[in-house]
Amino acid sequence: NDGSHSLINTKMKNKGFSLVELLITGAIVSLVVAAITVSFSSFSKNQGLSNATDIVLAAINDARSKTLSSENSNQCGVHFESAGMIVFVGPTYSAGAATNIPFNLPGAVEISANSFNGGGSDILFQKITGKTDQYGSVTIRLISNTGITRVVSINGNGLVTF
Repeated sequence: NDGSHSLINTKMKNKGFSLVELLITGAIVSLVVAAITVSFSSFSKNQGLSNATDIVLAAINDARSKTLSSENSNQCGVHFESAGMIVFVGPTYSAGAATNIPFNLPGAVEISANSFNGGGSDILFQKITGKTDQYGSVTIRLISNTGITRVVSINGNGLVTF
């Protein structure tokens, strides 16, 4: 009996985890959590850039659509700023106009540049055709990593690609 009792006590003593096993397990869990965090952060930033691109497209398409439908017999345009765009009514942008419609970008992105034919920060669409003389491009970038960008192009017919 003493031999079997001693064997049971030995087995019960070895049922716990050693410090080395706990450290290795902790390190593995930490690596997995870090990898997931980096992946999610990267996905989140790219999703923000994608959402910003959609907002730019929506603003441009909204202004062109309003012009083509001759809403209130006016033409519309888009004024670009770093934090977003403003759809305006009439031949020129006026900051305080009651008819202005803002399109704000998510906080993690900004419009870093625009390059339009004739210069300036505005695109104006022509009645009936929807064409624009201010064709060119708008560059959107992540604020935290300015090397990650998307370029939205507007052609002379007022159509948008990215």
